[in-house]
Amino acid sequence: MTQMLSFSENSKNIAQHFLQSVVAVDDNIRFEPRPVVGDDELTDPGDSDLGEFEAVDSAQQVTAPLSHKLYYQDLSHEFASKGIICGGFSPKGDVDSSLQAVVNTSKNADITILDWQMEKTGPDGKFATDTVLKISEIDISEGGRTRLICIYTAKNAKDVADILVASLVSLQSKLEENTITFDLPELTHWKIEVVNKADKLEIELCDFLINSFANLTTGLLSNAVVSSIASIRDNTHNLLHKFNSTLDPAYLSHVLGLISSPKMREQAHDVAFDYAVELISEELKSSLQINEKVKESLSKEIISSWPDFIEKDETKKSFFLELTGGEKFTFNKFHMKRLLLAEELNDTLNKIGMQASQNRVVANENTKRKLADESDHTKIEPILNKSGAITYSQKKPSPAKRFETEAIQLSIHESSEEPLLALCSIENTRRCQNTLLKRPPSLKQGTIIKNSGDGNYFLCIQPLCDSVRLSSQTSFTVIKLDEVTTPKGKFTHVLKKADKTHLKLFISCKATTVRTLDFVPDRDNKVVLSFLEGNQYFFQEVSTDTSFEWYGELKQAITQAIVNNLAAQISRVGNDSFEWLRQKQS
Repeated sequence: MTQMLSFSENSKNIAQHFLQSVVAVDDNIRFEPRPVVGDDELTDPGDSDLGEFEAVDSAQQVTAPLSHKLYYQDLSHEFASKGIICGGFSPKGDVDSSLQAVVNTSKNADITILDWQMEKTGPDGKFATDTVLKISEIDISEGGRTRLICIYTAKNAKDVADILVASLVSLQSKLEENTITFDLPELTHWKIEVVNKADKLEIELCDFLINSFANLTTGLLSNAVVSSIASIRDNTHNLLHKFNSTLDPAYLSHVLGLISSPKMREQAHDVAFDYAVELISEELKSSLQINEKVKESLSKEIISSWPDFIEKDETKKSFFLELTGGEKFTFNKFHMKRLLLAEELNDTLNKIGMQASQNRVVANENTKRKLADESDHTKIEPILNKSGAITYSQKKPSPAKRFETEAIQLSIHESSEEPLLALCSIENTRRCQNTLLKRPPSLKQGTIIKNSGDGNYFLCIQPLCDSVRLSSQTSFTVIKLDEVTTPKGKFTHVLKKADKTHLKLFISCKATTVRTLDFVPDRDNKVVLSFLEGNQYFFQEVSTDTSFEWYGELKQAITQAIVNNLAAQISRVGNDSFEWLRQKQS
């Protein structure tokens, strides 16, 4: 029987499967294997000042590092044995062109290895530091990414790490042992490992960096994402085989079909592009849904091993569960695992403190009705007290029933709804104020805007076909949204704002929320385009001369569901019917 891997071990396997490219930069790169005891050439004359080494009996024993050299053959072979391509690079020519070449090769590499001492490129550490800063500029401008950089040096690793973290203080760097991390929002998933060449030879460095990368990406959904991307990479050529050039006539037939319609002619190529993207994305979605490795990353066994990864202490109550009523329950990883496995659910829920209880007793019918209205899940029972008067007891449902019917908020170490809001935002939003925009957003179905005057939010529900090919002032249909600011307020959709906080909105699909706003389209593009003011985009409404700030766009399926609900509400039939009969029907 195969032993189940721990959450960490599984995460490492997923990371190793994902990793594809490594760039190693060193001005003393060597393309022969590291010398071994018994070889004719063990040392270079120039390396004699670096100390002696102790001879060993085995003729195949790899020597300890005797210089600042990087033995690329050993490094690349070790990565290659794990299916990872490692490219070696030695800076040549002028410093600026070498720096740009390293940045270009490192930009899309999974791991970058930089030597600290490169004599041909200036003082120690300058080339490596400049490379890190240049790459960070790119990642910050693109909204952030996950990145692992290794400084591989013959100098004392602690000294190098101290110098480097001080040089990167503008990136909000911090040092723990020889690992540098960052608090800058775009670089929270950056990590720099400073490694001494004597501590880890090239063949040891490979496994160390794979482990380090796995620590950056370990998590339930992050593992699933890494596994999904690796799966797409594996199937890239299969996808290219399926969507080959023989399909060109078929695609162009679609384009010509759109062009043949006078109403679609002007937007034919944009519509055809959307069709192609939808076709390709659905193919990718289908392949991921049946991929075994992706499924395994979120299997029941893996999920149940997650508490052991989060908390090592068996007794520590690190998990917080909050229900709709606001009650917070803390429990240890043993009970967390039982909940995830749905083992003896009732007993587990009782043990973590979710017992049914009598909260209060009330004395009259009016208070009884008010009490019942406060909770859909509260049962009101009459009780005959000692004096013979009837009072009422409020009893909460059983723990299993509450678990079944109430909203569940899980937190780790401390109660927080931020992770839940972040996931809601990902689910709802196509793009938001934190998205890197290549061009000004246009006003169309799904766009959320805010009145700069009164602060009211609106969702555009204008049909897409009525948002294009505009030649004059056009009225756009929108619905008014309610911003939710109270901690316990109900909300339906979430967006991330420019300041990284979350905007909670309640969308009521009623005819009373419908409004119209007038805008003038851009003459060339024939759509309503936003304009940049400061760091944000705005639309100018012409009938009231009011500016509306662009806040983002909901995903098409989310918007369509809202429009459908609104249409259903508007199309309701209202009849004056026999009241007795109406009540009999309810």
